[in-house]
Amino acid sequence: EPLRLPRTHRGLQVLQRLRDEAHRFSLAHQRSRRRGRVRASVLDTVPGIGPRRKQALWQRFGSLEEMRAASVEELAAVAGMNRAVAEKVHAALHAVIQ
Repeated sequence: EPLRLPRTHRGLQVLQRLRDEAHRFSLAHQRSRRRGRVRASVLDTVPGIGPRRKQALWQRFGSLEEMRAASVEELAAVAGMNRAVAEKVHAALHAVIQ
């Protein structure tokens, strides 16, 4: 049987704040984990790939598998990329042991 408390009841307000804080903490933790996964990749080892190019590659391809399947021309077509850096990315992605 649920216990119904008026909205102005102090006990209900404390429980709501506790719930809200637990939810905020959980979301912050999940976001930090997600950011960490995306941030660490083989792209970090490629000279000439900074945060902007890395973000553009992730937005265009979505995964390392898609980047690996792309040709040098497809990599070079990404905003901010040039052929020389695309060749380095292509080589780095194919040097990784699958």
